[in-house]
Amino acid sequence: PGEPAAQHRTRRAGIHPRFRDRAAGGGGAGAGAAIAGAIYTPSECAADCQLACAGLAALLARRGAQLRFGVSATGFARQGGRIAAVHTSAGDIPADSFVLALGTASASLARPLGLRLPLYPLKGYSITLELEEDAGAPRVSITDSARKLVFARIGRRLRVAGMAELVGHDASIPAARIETLESATRALFPQCRAAPGSAPWTGMRPATPTGLPIVGRHPRGPENLLLNTGHGALGFTLAFGTAQQVVEALAPARPRPVLRPAPAAPHG
Repeated sequence: PGEPAAQHRTRRAGIHPRFRDRAAGGGGAGAGAAIAGAIYTPSECAADCQLACAGLAALLARRGAQLRFGVSATGFARQGGRIAAVHTSAGDIPADSFVLALGTASASLARPLGLRLPLYPLKGYSITLELEEDAGAPRVSITDSARKLVFARIGRRLRVAGMAELVGHDASIPAARIETLESATRALFPQCRAAPGSAPWTGMRPATPTGLPIVGRHPRGPENLLLNTGHGALGFTLAFGTAQQVVEALAPARPRPVLRPAPAAPHG
């Protein structure tokens, strides 16, 4: 009999997962980890989002881009079927084209343009542990399917993230949620040694009903506005791919198709 369809698609995509048991080292789970086995995918990794963004910002600045940190976008100035400028707390900024990539905030900024983007914030939490020397922490990113948590090793730090709450844009951090993350870390990695403190954090994943991002021109939107939002919990994973789609749509020498990977995008 042939292999299962899901496994076949995975291998066709160039992904070759392996089963690892405790005798095989658990795929980098760390000393003393309470893990009997795992599906290990060598092609996957964890990366530092902040470091990547800082590197991109420095590269863009060297190439002449103007980065307006600390400036809020408040709306758009329209001229016919196009946008002429974006209103900001530092004044209007004109441009030939505009890309709306504000996570869950994209919906409120698009609404005055007559666009109803199907975005909703899924609240999640994380802690970040500063590891000591020879800490018994995982050396690879681990997803605990039972607890719905991810343990990502980022250099000398361990980031533990998870949960999904439907509470709007409430940015409070209940102590009970952080204790859940800390207790799960202690249970799975009892030999993990970290400095005191866990740097609790919360954020809103911009989710769509289909789980797919909304990328490209909206069929009812201004002709020079592109959307790049709704990536859910996979923002960093999908960022470079959807950015390439936006670049191709903006390139003057190429056709500019309406890209609608999310069926819900035309609503409104």
